[in-house]
Amino acid sequence: LLVVLIVFPLLCRTCRLQPYLRCASIILSTLMINLGEVMPLYCAALFIPVLGSLSGVLGDDMSIKDTSTLLISGIFNNTSFMVLGAFAINGIFTKCGLERRFMCFLLKNFLLEGPAFLLLLMLGGSMLCAVLYSGSIVLLVA
Repeated sequence: LLVVLIVFPLLCRTCRLQPYLRCASIILSTLMINLGEVMPLYCAALFIPVLGSLSGVLGDDMSIKDTSTLLISGIFNNTSFMVLGAFAINGIFTKCGLERRFMCFLLKNFLLEGPAFLLLLMLGGSMLCAVLYSGSIVLLVA
């Protein structure tokens, strides 16, 4: 994390790197954060505008404030919130083990090659996603 927060942005600012090389350093930084599992995936996604502002990814002509304003306005839209919401739902599924419980139930009670298995898999997956998305996780756990 020290390399990502201090070394890469300092290297980008002091060596007068071209903007495409600064973008490459942000990609490398994000990859290092993900591979090192320093923070959850959705936090790493939120961290990209910070890295872009620190590295001056849009060039030396723009100030840190202008760079951060432009990056944040470009990143936070409806699509990004849907993706970040999907990461959060995935984290809930993994932490509670709901997908494993549901799959064990299906495998124990239905034939894998049968049509009921596929139908219940699709309907159950849709139901679990709808319940999690609506915030009614308590109903499933209870």
